[in-house]
Amino acid sequence: MSSSDELSFDEYAAWIQEDLYEYSATGKWGTLAPRFSGSLSIMGSALVITIILRSSVKLSSTYHRILMVMSVLDIIGSTAVALTSLPAPKDDKWVDLYNYDGKRVGNYASCDAQGFFQFFGLVGEFLYYMMLCVYYACTLAFSMREEMIKKFVEPWIHIIPLATSLWIALDILLAGGYNPAPTRNSWCTMTPLPYSCLEPPPSPSCERGNKNSHSRFENIFIILSMVKIVIIIICLSMVCGKVTKLYLTRRESKNDGGNGGITEEGRVDLDNRFRFVRATFIQAIAYILVLIITVFPPLLLLFTSVESHTIIISISMLAFPLQGFFNSLIFIGAKVYHYQRVEPEVSIWKALGLILFTSFQDAETLIFTGISVLERDGNADFSSSEAPSTYSEEVEDIFNDPTSRTSNESIDESNSVAASEQSCMEGLSWPSRSTNINSDGRSFFQLSEDLSLSTR
Repeated sequence: MSSSDELSFDEYAAWIQEDLYEYSATGKWGTLAPRFSGSLSIMGSALVITIILRSSVKLSSTYHRILMVMSVLDIIGSTAVALTSLPAPKDDKWVDLYNYDGKRVGNYASCDAQGFFQFFGLVGEFLYYMMLCVYYACTLAFSMREEMIKKFVEPWIHIIPLATSLWIALDILLAGGYNPAPTRNSWCTMTPLPYSCLEPPPSPSCERGNKNSHSRFENIFIILSMVKIVIIIICLSMVCGKVTKLYLTRRESKNDGGNGGITEEGRVDLDNRFRFVRATFIQAIAYILVLIITVFPPLLLLFTSVESHTIIISISMLAFPLQGFFNSLIFIGAKVYHYQRVEPEVSIWKALGLILFTSFQDAETLIFTGISVLERDGNADFSSSEAPSTYSEEVEDIFNDPTSRTSNESIDESNSVAASEQSCMEGLSWPSRSTNINSDGRSFFQLSEDLSLSTR
């Protein structure tokens, strides 16, 4: 299009203002909703961090370290989103046309900073959902020991999401791609300035960012999302298979009429293990539902008509920054559940109060780590004449006497985190003295892939 065919700024301004009548991101809802939900998310993530640091396990478990980093990233991203229009350029001819209801006090640098921290925090957190599923698969489906996960898997659990989110956030920053996006939200995010330069002619030229880099970033996000979905589905499918296998084995043990060589104590133990793995699987599903609830509304904008945008944008404004809030509900709910499994006489509200306001013995992580440590390749022995200790009994020993150890073990609380973790694992009395242990050290908790409890 020749320069003589280009529209004047006033004509572009009239077109932009007319176009924005179809959207609601620049109104009061676009300002108030993200500030409210972003603040909830920040408080939820801060609560998760506080509970982790107050628990008996602290950062000595892989699960806690994953949730800790997720919470820190959420605080970074949610803070950027909760600022809404404040960091947007105060005096800019294009941004002035967007008619943001919220106050603008920033410039291009503050807008870049908001966009960078939003993408680094929230993209990293989204990828950590995928890595959390990988951790669940390693622990439950592959029965990997905690020390093996820590040595070979956990480094990649952190490197992949942190490096990827940092690369994407920096790449967009260097391309000048963080600018106000009035058609989608009320904060600086990935879009050129003016946003209308992405439209076919007649449209103004891009002053910050460009069409090619914007398209490239969109393609990167599409590929990344597809990879993430595939990995999540594979990992959850493997965990689901483990739950199904335990369920079938448990049902078979109940229907064998005492002729399968499985003692009553072995059935109780198998039932307890099934309940724990099932609860963990539900927890994993809950985390993925959070990802869907918060990310799905923005994705709908790509596949719906303009007439539907107002409703979808309104939902997106409220739901998108809520990851930390939902994560805290799942995290605390699981802690309460496992606390009550160990101390069934304690009410939900009392358990909740202990977890929220006091230092507490973390039954969930002790059980999770204890099972992963004791997994070995081999067959479970549920037919011992000696009574195996149950889920509740074994963990209750730790719960009621956190300093208990075998006769040859002691822990120096001033040791490093790694030494503390190792001592804690060694001190877990998962098989008690009454538990049958085979000559090679295997316990009744072994449920490897060749588990066979045939009644024949």
